[in-house]
Amino acid sequence: MRPPLDELPVRILVQAVPRFKDHYLDLLDIYDDDLTPEIVFMELADVVSGLACTRRDDEMLEAALQAVEEVLAAWATTRTSPAAASSTR
Repeated sequence: MRPPLDELPVRILVQAVPRFKDHYLDLLDIYDDDLTPEIVFMELADVVSGLACTRRDDEMLEAALQAVEEVLAAWATTRTSPAAASSTR
């Protein structure tokens, strides 16, 4: 069973950077049930580094970085993060 699209980091990323949804869906195809927020953020890091190096889409780059800040703020508020969730398994 695939993880739901509305998991906190994914929901925030896809809302802030709609073009990232295709990357996320590709990850679902590859990882299926093994997809974790860490993998999603590694993919985002690849996207962000490509954007930063090419300077082709500064608006998307800014939105992606803002989304990361929003995820961190949400995790701080709820006190749940991938690391905290992993330690309770």
